[in-house]
Amino acid sequence: NCRVGSQYKRFCERVPAERRHLEFFEDFRADPIACWGRVQTFLGVTPDGRTEFPAVNPSKQRKSLVLQQMKKGVSKVRRSLGFGSFNTGVLKKVESWYMTVRKRTELDPDLRAELVAAFADDIAILATLTGRDLSHWTAPKAQPVEAEKASTDA
Repeated sequence: NCRVGSQYKRFCERVPAERRHLEFFEDFRADPIACWGRVQTFLGVTPDGRTEFPAVNPSKQRKSLVLQQMKKGVSKVRRSLGFGSFNTGVLKKVESWYMTVRKRTELDPDLRAELVAAFADDIAILATLTGRDLSHWTAPKAQPVEAEKASTDA
């Protein structure tokens, strides 16, 4: 169930406030050090001094289909020989040749509108429970300036 508001409501009904801590990813993106500090404080652990939070699973784009297919073939042979979890790092190096990190693509506006409509009630529940203004989650996405300019030039 991906209805975070409803799930958080159930969580709040079962877990006392002093045993709950919620962080929003948008806050983590804005100030990861402060967010991580709040989590460590809540958990009662000694701050680890961490200042860098690299992406663990960034969006990637294939540069070479041939290299990707070769890596898949080698991986399949390795698994068939019983080396499924054995990793020398060679295949990771090959992957770095044919994959590149890319910026995530924006959601299609129609899909975004459909998702906003489907989850609006749930977002309202989450906003009420957390005391946060989440109206930006349901607001129409602003169009890029270039698109607005192009439409006025026509």
